[in-house]
Amino acid sequence: MYLKNKILNIIPIILIVFALNVNVEFADAKENHIINENVVLISENGADVVIYKDAAAEIELVTVESGTNARIIDDQFVDFIKISVMYEKEEVEGYVSSKNITYLPEETDINIDTNEDTDVNEVTAKNEKQHSQKVSSVSTAEKEPKKITAIDSEVNLVNQASIQSMTLYGIALKNKTNVYEKTSTTAKVLKSYDIGSTLKYETYNDNWYKAKVKVNGKYVQGYINKHDVDTFVENKGKTYYSYGIKHPTNVYASPSTNSKVLKSYNYGHLLKYRALSENWYEATVYIAGKPQTGYISKDDLRDNLPALEQGYAQTKLTNVYESTSKDSRILKSYFAGQLLKFRPYNDTWYIATVYLNGKPHVGFIHKNDVGDEINKLSGYARLKDTNVYESTSKSSKILKSYP
Repeated sequence: MYLKNKILNIIPIILIVFALNVNVEFADAKENHIINENVVLISENGADVVIYKDAAAEIELVTVESGTNARIIDDQFVDFIKISVMYEKEEVEGYVSSKNITYLPEETDINIDTNEDTDVNEVTAKNEKQHSQKVSSVSTAEKEPKKITAIDSEVNLVNQASIQSMTLYGIALKNKTNVYEKTSTTAKVLKSYDIGSTLKYETYNDNWYKAKVKVNGKYVQGYINKHDVDTFVENKGKTYYSYGIKHPTNVYASPSTNSKVLKSYNYGHLLKYRALSENWYEATVYIAGKPQTGYISKDDLRDNLPALEQGYAQTKLTNVYESTSKDSRILKSYFAGQLLKFRPYNDTWYIATVYLNGKPHVGFIHKNDVGDEINKLSGYARLKDTNVYESTSKSSKILKSYP
């Protein structure tokens, strides 16, 4: 009986200690939550990011563009994180999938109250839930906070602040974009990146950038040839409209004209795209109903089409060809002296629209085959009565006849 009473007296004490330990664990866990952290909302295919009213993702609150800045309020849920985001000039709180969160370095200066676009759709870093991600920064002089718009977790470059060097971000242009041990393409390759990868580097000289890459767990100095990357522009992510001036105007799977063509458009088609780098634009195209990110060369677009011109057919039969080659298929032919309308295409060819069976087709006219004046021809009347008609129809009025 005495032992039983002892045990009963001890049990409440054990329960109190257990409860205290549980409370301590919960408190510690809550302290580890990252709140008020600036992040970027992204989607894999460039589509809008859905923000839900609750963590069960049952009620859709709003949708925002991929690349929108946000702030974490609470991340106690595994699959969904509570965030605050600016939507139509108002702060909205909701839940977003953790897969749509890209964590930024602690030193990144991002203000979610601004209307500036931060486009990180093509960031190649594998940002799962990296709460402790940091970017090393070594500075020997004062520096102002910089707004980081793209991150590559594999290329972690030390910012050695100096007058001579400047940190840049760009896109890899080769299937294997190499970081070399020395400023020579024959030097040892420290690391390679796939075409389309986002890289961070610093200015070095006229032909090379410098970058620090991780090799065997240690960061070492490397060099990237300037022809192997294309630096992002300041207005990266801004949307524009321009006309395709190539026939066809292609949207490529990678920033290379040798890569797969996702979609093609006729000359003069008005295209929507986003600013990306010095030589490439970024665009979203739909393949089998699904959005896919592609690339358009800056040389293939213009804000305005060349002015429409006109000239007279100079040869007996002036042909409109399917492509810029006289060996290509002839779409249509015109007699000498007929007035034709066209636009400049390149130094040798004009581009024109002809109709075949009532449908428009783009074709090309050689510049030597048209001119500003009608060629004067002479010949003999072959019929007993050779008529001169009022219009290009034998049923029109006869102006004069020659025997």
